[in-house]
Amino acid sequence: QELFTDHRISNQHGANVYTANISFTCSGNGAITAIKCGVDEYIREIQFTCSSAERIETFGPFGFLSDRLGEVSCPPGQYISSFLGKVRQYVQLLSIRCRDANTLNGKGTIQSNTIETDDPNGNDFDDLAYSNGARPVSVRLWISDGIDSIQIDYSNQPVERALKTVMVRNEREQQA
Repeated sequence: QELFTDHRISNQHGANVYTANISFTCSGNGAITAIKCGVDEYIREIQFTCSSAERIETFGPFGFLSDRLGEVSCPPGQYISSFLGKVRQYVQLLSIRCRDANTLNGKGTIQSNTIETDDPNGNDFDDLAYSNGARPVSVRLWISDGIDSIQIDYSNQPVERALKTVMVRNEREQQA
């Protein structure tokens, strides 16, 4: 098995209020293709979807329930190549860039839909510099009563070219 040694850990975006954290990694050559969040004045809960040729995996939701949901996802055949947004005490705004599954290079396209809270002010972050020749392979979260901060591990691990199409649903929707 090939070892992928080109790892680039992004800055921790947001406050490090609590040491308790959550992390996950997409299995195999799966890639993050969608994010769903519960929002109000900040992002309170977050769920990630990973896609590969064989399966669609969901991680989360992590955090606390919120009545309003926001969602960003890549078009079919694309994956999240980098994250950008705004942070203060919590993550206030989250957006993504998507890249075609055939490449690890290039900037990717910023998606027009953004997960936006009631108060989308804060300090900007943009992980574009970490993503050339790499992609997000794992995510680490710090959570108190909202998503305090997010940190992404970018690696040169290849992406499966035949990603399954994503229908983002969280546990609350599946139980309804």
